[in-house]
Amino acid sequence: MQLADRINPQAGVERLELALRQVLGESYEIELRATVESSVWYREELPSSEAFRLWICDNLERQEDPQWIFQPVRANERKFLCDALGISRSEIIGKSPRQLAGLVMHASGLPSQDLAGVLVLQGIWRENHTLVLNDEDERAAVLCRQRGERLLRELLVFYCGLGYGEYFVQVLKEPGKLRVPTKLLRPADAPTPEERSSRIVEAFMDDSLADLGFLSMALRKFSVKIEEAGEKHINGEDLRILNQKEFDAFGALSTALQPYHHDKPSQLHARRSNLLSAISEVQLAIETMDSRRIVPDEMVVTEASCATPFGRAFRGLVDSGRIRCLTTDTSPSLGQRIRFIASADRDYARCKWRVSNW
Repeated sequence: MQLADRINPQAGVERLELALRQVLGESYEIELRATVESSVWYREELPSSEAFRLWICDNLERQEDPQWIFQPVRANERKFLCDALGISRSEIIGKSPRQLAGLVMHASGLPSQDLAGVLVLQGIWRENHTLVLNDEDERAAVLCRQRGERLLRELLVFYCGLGYGEYFVQVLKEPGKLRVPTKLLRPADAPTPEERSSRIVEAFMDDSLADLGFLSMALRKFSVKIEEAGEKHINGEDLRILNQKEFDAFGALSTALQPYHHDKPSQLHARRSNLLSAISEVQLAIETMDSRRIVPDEMVVTEASCATPFGRAFRGLVDSGRIRCLTTDTSPSLGQRIRFIASADRDYARCKWRVSNW
């Protein structure tokens, strides 16, 4: 069984408590109460199992960094916690403390909190900009290509999987100057719209399709097809995924990266300033896309479908560290990591969502 298939927050609380008891032995209750005694809700009379459950609740609802899960144990006891949860020693080699904490949460059955929503997206592109300013432009060039390709792929996967896949099939049938990889031509021959969309999403999960130039042009053509059909965003506005100016920004980035990946001595002195300019254009493109609520945010679902006066709702943690409540016709499952777009930035806004692929 894959770790991702074991997400079950209720069972995860019990599994993690059992593992910590196994690691800490007789000192479990002392360490637990030392961890939670500063919490406003804590009382000495609380049973340890209830204190543990509320500690988990506090951190799942407020924290972004999963390293809180190691609070009751010492650094040298983390490997024993991994042993108790069935994580092999070979899996923990080379992991940072944050990565190891995420692995422990998955193994427990708790949802990981390493969310990559819009705030994280904006942050990593600020990091790209800062790296160039600090004369680390070669490292920034590698990250810019990876991060640019990931963003464009995520948008294609999200909207094709959200019900707009037939418009991408139209792109595949009328590619123009777009050089379509063979792996994308086969899904277009599937018998039903649902299967075609599913196969396109699956094809885009293949890392060999991660090419900045192809992805930006494919997304732009996809967006044009959707615009021509008059599709609407859930907020009522025209659905415009990638406009021409935003497409040009990714094109400028692709051009600026060429001197870093190919031998172009004539551009050696100008490449740093060109990369800096291109990153700024992409940052602006992300801002304008976000203003249209085009870039899907990410959430881990902490409360599944429930009835409210405003329709079926669910709640979850987003990358800002707060809990959001959204309404939808079909709710995700407890513990699922999803991508979503909402009609407004407030609780009970209607949304469209799909399970995160990465």
